[in-house]
Amino acid sequence: MNGLGTGLNLATQSYLDLLIQERSDDWAYVGTLRDYAEGAQSTHLTDRMKIMLVGEDGPDPEFVLNVCSTILDVETDRLEVSGIKIRVEDNDAASDDLSELVWNWLKAARFDQLQQNVHYGACRDGNSFGIVWYD
Repeated sequence: MNGLGTGLNLATQSYLDLLIQERSDDWAYVGTLRDYAEGAQSTHLTDRMKIMLVGEDGPDPEFVLNVCSTILDVETDRLEVSGIKIRVEDNDAASDDLSELVWNWLKAARFDQLQQNVHYGACRDGNSFGIVWYD
């Protein structure tokens, strides 16, 4: 019996534990990226840099210049989904019709707003997803 109270064998349980640990590590890294983008980042100054900022006898300076959000905004403002292509094998007419139908649905649902958030998340976190419904 394992900690989950199910009848999983030890190999399966070990594999699941590994997946959980990897996912936890991934989320911790994403949290670090989000903190960094928000400006919560430690700045390591050398002694010489501290002297230049506040003098030899001054306190440790709080020197944080966050340009991450500006860079992310500039980068994601330039990204734009320009179309959707659906491919139906051996049927070009159906492919074109479905592509146009889905593109019209996405435009009607204000996909431009969703894509901005997805692009920002992808640039900040390394990946991001949007979920859309056909109706």
